Amino acid sequence: MTALEMIQARSAIEVDIFLVHHIRQIEMLYSIFAIFGLAAGQTIVSQLHNQTNANFNNTPAYHQALAAAVNATTHASDCDSCFSILGVLKSVAELGEAPFAELSVAFCKVTNEADPNVCDGLQTLEAPSVSWALQQMDIPSRAAQVFCEALYGLCPQPPVLNYTVPFPKPKPENATRPEVSRLEPMRVVHISDMHVDHSYTIGSSYNCSKSICCRPYNATFAAGSELASLYPTAPYGEYYCDTPVDLEESQYAGINEFAGDRAFVISTGDMVEGFTWGTSDNEIVADVSDIYHRMRQSLGVVYPAMGNHDANPVNSFPPTGLETPYNNTYDYNTHAQLWEHWIGAEAAEQVRSHSGMYSTTYTSYTGACLRIISINTMFWEGVNWWIYSTVMPRDPSGVLAFLVSQLQLAEDNNERAWIIGHIPPGRSDALYDYSSYLDQVVQRYDGTIAAMFWGHTHRDQFEISHSHLTDQTAANANMVGYIAPSLTPTSGNPNFRAYSVDPVTFGILDYTVYSANLSAADYHSTGPKWAEYYTFKTAYGSLLDPPYIDPLDEMTPAFMHNVTTLFQINDTAFQEYYDRKQRGWTPVGYGPCTGDCKTDEICQLRSSQSQYACMTPSAAIKKREANGERVLHARVESECSSSRMVGVLHAMARDLETVKAVL
Repeated sequence: MTALEMIQARSAIEVDIFLVHHIRQIEMLYSIFAIFGLAAGQTIVSQLHNQTNANFNNTPAYHQALAAAVNATTHASDCDSCFSILGVLKSVAELGEAPFAELSVAFCKVTNEADPNVCDGLQTLEAPSVSWALQQMDIPSRAAQVFCEALYGLCPQPPVLNYTVPFPKPKPENATRPEVSRLEPMRVVHISDMHVDHSYTIGSSYNCSKSICCRPYNATFAAGSELASLYPTAPYGEYYCDTPVDLEESQYAGINEFAGDRAFVISTGDMVEGFTWGTSDNEIVADVSDIYHRMRQSLGVVYPAMGNHDANPVNSFPPTGLETPYNNTYDYNTHAQLWEHWIGAEAAEQVRSHSGMYSTTYTSYTGACLRIISINTMFWEGVNWWIYSTVMPRDPSGVLAFLVSQLQLAEDNNERAWIIGHIPPGRSDALYDYSSYLDQVVQRYDGTIAAMFWGHTHRDQFEISHSHLTDQTAANANMVGYIAPSLTPTSGNPNFRAYSVDPVTFGILDYTVYSANLSAADYHSTGPKWAEYYTFKTAYGSLLDPPYIDPLDEMTPAFMHNVTTLFQINDTAFQEYYDRKQRGWTPVGYGPCTGDCKTDEICQLRSSQSQYACMTPSAAIKKREANGERVLHARVESECSSSRMVGVLHAMARDLETVKAVL
């Protein structure tokens, strides 16, 4: 039965008059009837029929639609329920961006997901891309199932879609990791997630109602206010604020002090602060321009990658060829111009033409050549709404094709390769399909790739690739992804890493993390004091039997796997790792990681594919297996995705009674 037939059969209202004014709402009502049956459908149709005001968001019908979606969430328990919710939202999206934005803002405000100013930011930033995705999406479909898992956690993530990444040549029979040269190592610094806030204001309040503070949003939070007198922002950063420029420059000074002999720096994205509800193209350009100019003055050679915050809106990366009024051409052009000094004209042109990606080479003092390949991982991110087309692309923007072409070039030229990017493929932010396809590439070129480098999580971590995903051993470990801790104080003390690197194989021999203790009594009075936090082999290699501490031996994938085995049997070592992962700062409510927490954490370290990562996926609603009680699971592995659209729907699940009361 069509939507029109259902309405005609179940209502005595004159549908022809309704159609004249509200033809676009029919599919929405169909979904509401499907969820709630005759009574709810008749009520909404009656109210729509009686309206003469054409502004949908001002009508009782609009508020009924809002209530319907909320009530659908209340009763949701499986994929079919989620598809019904998406049906309601899709129908509103088909009315246009404005009605969908109004609906999103209403959810945000009535559930107190954020303060009104932050909620209003949804209207022009995130809501349009979600609206577009819903309009494109067939419901039910595989794309809708992936969407439901990413937003609600009601559907299981569908199995990885069978796809074989095309390779120009088969893997050589003799492909293997080369032995280390045992020559004098070179040093490379890794920085990530700086999140520099150019509006950070000393004396404003570091306690506020928004996701980042230390900004004079209004008189309540400005310097001189009552709140600011209680919580005054100090010069070099606060735990609830992003990075002030003074801390940024302090990090550069720390790098020059402790790694002045470095060959170069790698930066794995997220330069821009977390003011996600108020960004603009101009602000992104101004922010990254200032940061990269300071880097150029202070750090020498830098090889960067883009992060999900380095675009407007956050997470918004439409794949190449997508028919949408939104694109990131301005962003790619800006980064190409800013990076050209380091990567060269040819690679800068790749940034423009390949969606922020490039490949360039570095020659060490031995004459050995390293190919550095910077890829755009945001096309694989679950909250990049532009990827949810009718049929989700196998290789959006040709990321895999570009990577394969450059790795093949490296293999043909007898070069070693580093892959740098923002989002680690083994974390829940990465959708299963794309994470799996990337691992195909790693398995094919594991004799060429020396290491991979990521950021995004703000944590001090690593992840190991294995050739056998369900039977992981040291013998079949074949790649390591190094995940750098961040500079921003929002999740811990400011950190950076310095790697010791073989100058021929470019394998990682060891690394040291340097930190500035934000809690030190003289931190703000005399400025950050950078110091060695720990060195990996000293902390963990020394505890192996036999110890693995030779400074010229590589931290091979097998060694890294053995460290995770150490964590299983030596709880003291594991708890020390967990504290270092948090960058030496434990927020209120966090305690030791034991039981399932420890099991999942070790599983995460051994996972380079998100489908095997063991950590809680993004979800607004999950059923407890034991008693069927619905519980909320927030995405905890990264605080960097920053999608308020996810938060809005999470908030609906947390506080539905408040929503109903307001309505």
